[in-house]
Amino acid sequence: MAAFAKPWMLAALAVAVGAGFAMKRRAALPWMLAALAVAVGAGFAMKRRAALSSTGACTLLEQLVMTQRSVDAHIQMPKDFAYVPFEMVEACGSASFRMPYPYKIRLPSHSPLDQLYADFKALDKATVLTREIGEGPDDSDDYLRNSKFTKHSASQEEPLVEGVESLSNGTKALFFDNSWTYDHFRPMLNEPERFDKIFENCLFGNMFTTNLTEQRFTAKAHSAPWYGSVAVQLAGVKRWKFWDPATFGAHGVPSDESSFENMAVSRILPSRGMTKLMKTIDHYDVVSSAGDLVYFPAFWTHIVYTDPGFNLMINLRARHHPSMALGWLRNALQIHSVIGMLKMAAIFTLVSVLPEEVVLAKLGKAHDAVASETEKTQTWLDEVEHSMNADSKFVQLHDNVGAIPSSKMF
Repeated sequence: MAAFAKPWMLAALAVAVGAGFAMKRRAALPWMLAALAVAVGAGFAMKRRAALSSTGACTLLEQLVMTQRSVDAHIQMPKDFAYVPFEMVEACGSASFRMPYPYKIRLPSHSPLDQLYADFKALDKATVLTREIGEGPDDSDDYLRNSKFTKHSASQEEPLVEGVESLSNGTKALFFDNSWTYDHFRPMLNEPERFDKIFENCLFGNMFTTNLTEQRFTAKAHSAPWYGSVAVQLAGVKRWKFWDPATFGAHGVPSDESSFENMAVSRILPSRGMTKLMKTIDHYDVVSSAGDLVYFPAFWTHIVYTDPGFNLMINLRARHHPSMALGWLRNALQIHSVIGMLKMAAIFTLVSVLPEEVVLAKLGKAHDAVASETEKTQTWLDEVEHSMNADSKFVQLHDNVGAIPSSKMF
C-alpha cells in the first residue's frame, strides 16, 4: 500500500509546483482545476484500493462513526463524541485511526493512580521538556489567546527524575516536545499486548503531565492539519471543545495562510468577535477521564481545559494512509481557500515523503513561531480593545454630561 501511495503523492506535488509557476503567469485557474482533479482522482483510487483490503471490523467501525455523524447533525449543543466498543477497535487494528469522524473508547482495564504514578516515574525516558506553572490569568474566555498556565519563555529540557520532582510539588508541567512514542508509555498500560496492533502505525507524540491546584485553560484553539490525533488519558480529567471543519466552512471561519508556520498548526486568524462566534456555532463538549481514548481526524479545531490533580495524557499522531486522502482534501477545502488548499496539499506530500526527523524539527519551530506571533497579535488586540474601551467611556461621560441640566452642573 505504501508503494502505491508514493507515486500519487509525488504526482500531486509536481502538479502543485506546476500550479505555482502557472499562477505567476496568470494562468492559475486551469492548473488549480487540474491539481484538484488529480487530488480527487487519487483520493478515490486510494480509497477504493484500501477498501479492498479492509477487514469486516473496520468496515463496521466506519459505518458506525458515519451513522453517528448523521445523528449528531440533528442534536443540539452541547454534544459529545460517542463511545465505540474497544473490541471493535481491537479487531480493526491500526486502521481504527484512519476513520473520517471522531469517537472515544474506554480502555479495557486501568491501573490505580498510585501504580500509574510509579510506572510514570520508572519510564525509560532520559529527559523531558518542562515549563514553570504561571499564575494566570487564564483568559479562558478568549479561545484564540495563548494559555498562560505556563510561562512559554521558560521551557527547558531536564532529566525525567527532576521533572517528576517539580511535577510533584506543583511548580512545573511536563510539556509537549514531540519526542514520545507508543513504546514509551506501553509499560503504563494493562494488557499492553492488546494495544500493539492498534498503535503500530502511530508516529511521534507528546506527553502532557500536570499537577494543578485548580482547573486551568491549557490549550488555545488549534488543530493538526496533517495527522489524525490519538489522545490517551491515563490519569485525571481533560475537558475539550471541538469544531468540525465543515462547521467552520459553513460559517466562514478564516484560517491564516500567510506562512508555513501558521499553516502547520492550522492557525485561525485572530480577530475581534471570533471567540464569540466559536461559542455560538455548533461544537462538541468532550470530557476525557482516566482510561479514555479520544480519536479525531485532521483539521478538527479544539481547545483544552485541565482539571486539578495529577493529570497525564499522551497524544500520538496517526500515520498517513492512502484511504485518508479524500477525507483530508474535503476537510482542507472547508477551512482554506483553493490556493491555500494547494499549498496544504504540497506540504502534505512533503510531510509524507520526508524523513520523520526533518518533519519533527520543522513542526517544533512552527509551534514556537506561532506561539510568539500569537502573543504579539494578542498584545496588539489588547491595546486596540483598551483604546476602544477608553473612547467608549469618554463618549459615555460626554453623553451623560450633556444630559444634565446646566443649572446642576456646578
